[in-house]
Amino acid sequence: MLISMNNYELVVSNHVFEIWLLMYFEEVELKLSKKKIYEKLTLHLNTRYEKASAGIIRKIIKEGAIESALRNAEALEAKYMKSEMDITHSIGKMNPYTNVHILVEQLMSAISN
Repeated sequence: MLISMNNYELVVSNHVFEIWLLMYFEEVELKLSKKKIYEKLTLHLNTRYEKASAGIIRKIIKEGAIESALRNAEALEAKYMKSEMDITHSIGKMNPYTNVHILVEQLMSAISN
């Protein structure tokens, strides 16, 4: 990607994608185990969270708040930027981390035009 002539941007969630999903409901600043993330999602959804279960993303989008997810992800990213960390050099130290909000913002912009 770094030497590509195309303008690609890597979208990452460290350590699991569910970090992004949990941000629909709350700030995530501390490292959480996969089990703890699933437990928190279960509490917010009032139903057992299971990865890739039918309709789960729709339920999160409906019951959570995309604005909160965007704001929470941006705040976490700002925290790492303030510490001069970036995914190219420091991703191993950046847990939790997600930049899925960048893709979501681009998609929202594209469909609003």
